[in-house]
Amino acid sequence: MPTALRFVTRSLLLGLALAASACDSRQPTLISAVFLDGASPDGHVSQGEAIVLTFSEPVRLRGSSRSGVQLHPEDHALGFFEVRHASDYKGENGTSYRLRSHQLVVVVKGGDRKVVAQGRYGVDETATGISVDFGALGVLAADLTSIVGQSGVVDLAVSEHDPAALVAATWIDTDGSGSVSLGDELELTWDRLVSIGEPIRTQRNEVPDDLFALPVHGDRLDDGRVPSRLEKRTNPHSLYVVLGSSPRFSPAGTHDDSQLEIGSPSGLAVRGTPIRRHSGIQDALCYGVADQRAIDLAGGLLLFAPIRVPVGFESEMVVDHTATPLPGGKVLITGGMVPGPENRRPVVYSSAYIFDVAAGEWSAPIRMKRPRWGHTASYFSGLDGREGSEDDFVIVAGGWNDNNVTQGSVEIIFPFAERPEFQLCEEGAEILRRANHTAHALALESWDPSASDRCGSLILVGGYTDRSLLNGVIEAIDIRIQLTDNGYRAEVSSRPIERLAFPRAHHDSILVELAEGPALFVYGGWGDEGVQINPEAWTCEALAAPELFTLDDRSNPLLARPERLPVTAAPGPRVSPKLVPLLEERGGILLVGGASERNAYDRRRNNSEQTRLDLETAYRIDIVIGREPALEFQRAGSMIAPRIDFATAVLPTGQVLVIGGESDGRAVSRVEVFDPMSNECEIYGTRLGIPRRKLTTTPLTEDEWLIMGGGAGGEIYNRPEG
Repeated sequence: MPTALRFVTRSLLLGLALAASACDSRQPTLISAVFLDGASPDGHVSQGEAIVLTFSEPVRLRGSSRSGVQLHPEDHALGFFEVRHASDYKGENGTSYRLRSHQLVVVVKGGDRKVVAQGRYGVDETATGISVDFGALGVLAADLTSIVGQSGVVDLAVSEHDPAALVAATWIDTDGSGSVSLGDELELTWDRLVSIGEPIRTQRNEVPDDLFALPVHGDRLDDGRVPSRLEKRTNPHSLYVVLGSSPRFSPAGTHDDSQLEIGSPSGLAVRGTPIRRHSGIQDALCYGVADQRAIDLAGGLLLFAPIRVPVGFESEMVVDHTATPLPGGKVLITGGMVPGPENRRPVVYSSAYIFDVAAGEWSAPIRMKRPRWGHTASYFSGLDGREGSEDDFVIVAGGWNDNNVTQGSVEIIFPFAERPEFQLCEEGAEILRRANHTAHALALESWDPSASDRCGSLILVGGYTDRSLLNGVIEAIDIRIQLTDNGYRAEVSSRPIERLAFPRAHHDSILVELAEGPALFVYGGWGDEGVQINPEAWTCEALAAPELFTLDDRSNPLLARPERLPVTAAPGPRVSPKLVPLLEERGGILLVGGASERNAYDRRRNNSEQTRLDLETAYRIDIVIGREPALEFQRAGSMIAPRIDFATAVLPTGQVLVIGGESDGRAVSRVEVFDPMSNECEIYGTRLGIPRRKLTTTPLTEDEWLIMGGGAGGEIYNRPEG
């Protein structure tokens, strides 16, 4: 039974009791006048709303009446109204009221906003009273005789109603950063007029901990350092939460009460109940709010759009491919594999494609000389030094073949040629077999073709030599190209230039430009940090083992000075971390994500007792080159949840997106952003179209990135304006 109907029924019972004590009187007594506030209760008697009059005995009307109802004080008036005697009445808000024989309903046709149903008449100055003129109203007794005279004045009371309910909550990205951050807002819309209650006003409008519930584990409006605040603005049905420091919730996606693990799309609820309402927010009748339903926190951005992809990528989860950015908004996709069932060989691709973002088109398949996955593909500008010309090339090195054997071959493609095709470099081009390594292109800044035809070198770091052996050699591949009658041709030669102190695979390395020259930094991976390093017989452990190498100059990419750095100087061991360059003058590096291992994994004994522990922590790394080279580590917050096998994108703003990946064994679609200004990771207001792991992100333009692999299809990310 609606609360308003319960109130009317109680009024009727009271009237019946009084009638029993005064049954010798033929003139009924006006017992109560109950105002039925409308769909948006505000306490004001308005057009379309109604007042139920309850009398001490049954009454009838000659017909509907438009007079006989008076308000007190005298300056209050209902305006136009109609009094009815009906068994059923449906209010403005759609609620049905069953009226008794002792009741009449006054339907207001043109209300007076000065009439406010609050307080008690005769006690409070602002309260309103009501009386009836029986004769003017046309009231008849049970024997159909007319009743005349004036009733007494009763208080115009308000029917009890349900607490104000939250109907919408929308995230507003006030700073245009695309991430949920300090100063962003939530617009909270209610089903009626609301205002900030005294308990919150006295606390400088700070949002109390007991007002809202965010059901997803780990979600918060602030971390307590800078509290969130509540504001009232022009919309009478809305309040605004100005978020405090380090807010954490995901507006992207639709909230699902069955998905409450950290990182799930967020919801918002009010902690009050209909019995014990929260008075921090009040409606126009000074009632508190309550709505324990978790509504979706909307307002996420739609920044990832699906695109048409080559047939092999449409429905299969292709992983361990490469996506190499080319000048002019193009991308070269090479190789990759589709994991097969356990103990079955994967499907390994030997095809490549070129995507042109401006045309939105893919090239026909270009056949590679070898099927590959876990390889590298690196771009070089060619003889003329101009990007996007026919002598530009991409060199593909190493990887696993379709028999899960590592390769020692290199092939090159000239993607801007009239008919691009791969060339297998054979004579003198054999490299050390490796896969799951890293590679860095060293193009010569000042290249003189009259003195040398070498246009650059490729540095290969670490990797597997086969399923049970690690490659500890850092190798340089020198590349020479020449123009022949059949187009451009390439020759390569390889040479070892240094050894890693800790042979490793599934690591990451980065080539950074410092004032003193380029430096190669290596971190993490599978390996062995034992005293006796033997890459041919190793116990598989997660490494920290940072190593730093400086280069002589661009014309001679021989690693001149390896720097062995103590493990205690690093954040800790992690497999498959990401090292990302930060766009700042001093050339900082972001180390983020990856996985640690609780137990070692001994490949020689086929011991598979390891337990993977995905990591969420991030660190800023600064390299100091001097007499005593050093690495400086600084915590850079934590992601909303741990993850591995994700991709990154460096935005023009200097922010770093962390996209997709795997967390707790499941592919994820969420996106986070590291903001170097706050030195923290923040939740991004968008998600991938589908969860992806082992995906690639490739810049197309300053504002667009191509997302491929790790799930069916592909996507384009478009950076938001501002």
